[in-house]
Amino acid sequence: MITTLIAALAFRSFSATPAQYGADITASLVCDEKGNWSVKLVGPANPADWAADPDNLQLSLLSVGDEPGGGKPTLDFQKPNEGVMGAFVKERADSEASIPVTLSAGSRGACFARVSASGFVLSTDPVTHKMISLPVHGSHDLVYIPSTMETPQLQPGLRFFYLPQAALDLKQEDGTVVPFAKGVLRELRLESIDQNTDGTFKAHFRLEGWPEPVSLTGNGDPLAIPGLPPILYDESVRKLRTKYLNKPVWVYGGSLMTTSEYPDEWASVRIGVTDPIVPHKILRLYTHHVMLNVGPQIAALGGQTNSSFYADCPIYIVADIGKRGEVTAAMGSSSDDMSKMMKREIALTGCQVVADEWQFERTFSLKSGQMQHPDWIAEPLLSQSVLDGKVQKGMTHAMVAWTLGWPGEPSSKKTLMSWPKWRYDIVAPYSFWVQFEGDRVVKFGEDGKPPKK
Repeated sequence: MITTLIAALAFRSFSATPAQYGADITASLVCDEKGNWSVKLVGPANPADWAADPDNLQLSLLSVGDEPGGGKPTLDFQKPNEGVMGAFVKERADSEASIPVTLSAGSRGACFARVSASGFVLSTDPVTHKMISLPVHGSHDLVYIPSTMETPQLQPGLRFFYLPQAALDLKQEDGTVVPFAKGVLRELRLESIDQNTDGTFKAHFRLEGWPEPVSLTGNGDPLAIPGLPPILYDESVRKLRTKYLNKPVWVYGGSLMTTSEYPDEWASVRIGVTDPIVPHKILRLYTHHVMLNVGPQIAALGGQTNSSFYADCPIYIVADIGKRGEVTAAMGSSSDDMSKMMKREIALTGCQVVADEWQFERTFSLKSGQMQHPDWIAEPLLSQSVLDGKVQKGMTHAMVAWTLGWPGEPSSKKTLMSWPKWRYDIVAPYSFWVQFEGDRVVKFGEDGKPPKK
């Protein structure tokens, strides 16, 4: 019915969109928590009853940067012959419609993309009541299209991982619950599962480091237990484990995401760039819609940025750091005041999340900055600034990468080393930029403020 309406409108004469209304439509790609993609169209509150035909939207995907896999993204409408109608959204005072789509990163693997649009939707002018077209433009949101991962098979031997999101009701045979601190960030091996016709189940596990069998009752899909995702295996993770697991690695920018001894409590800890950490787990987990940041992960802590993106099945890196380092930012849902976490001494565990192999290697290195660049010894003042985490004029691109981390741009390290300007997107209004001439910093500062001298 909607398609017929759109077709009929298309043959009627219509005027250009009245400039005084400033009415247009923004198209953006949205992925829900189950990994389903759609094009979300957001328009004005008046007119709100516009009609969108996929054929008239002229949407495409543009690759962004040369990282990670150089894929050629494509977009296809699941129902190309079915249009949609805009509907008024009272809570936001605008109009909205969604069209289901499928995305592909191409044969070369994962990639970043942005939506390009040059089409239109049809509506009625609220003043003249004539038929009008409202132009559609793409949003500037960064979209990550990951490589396709197969759904794990629910069978004995499948391994799961206890994420620090919430305390799970893992019970021993006598009915007592395994304490959160004894289960979190550990692996569980599925021994058997009892599934009932009403959708409930009881899963039986062996928990890493725990002497007795444990069980968990639930309802729904056992592969989608909140806080207990299955572990996936692929070639990228195998390569990373071979190269980095249980070996000393240094952290670009010297800051690491951590968890505490309380559920769903996260912090960024500055551990510096002098001493390494040792990853003892590198796992790809069957999780969906995980928000990450192209640049330093601290940038996304507490809010979305211009370089934030959502990834499915990312890689989790676990490393013990104890009471080492300084908490620089924190967030959580416990009753404990998060400001106290900034000051108290507490056992912390590093738990960094990266989208894929490319981001892992923008976060960790088998050599420190000074080991990679022994010539820095000739510039002691700048070398000390790298250790202090403070960018200074005269620094090289590599020095800035070790001082602040790599910037929030989806390009390879090799490409970034030639760029004249780097941006670090942090929750507004604290975004940061660094400008180079050749390979040396000439000025830097925060958005909206005079450059540092």
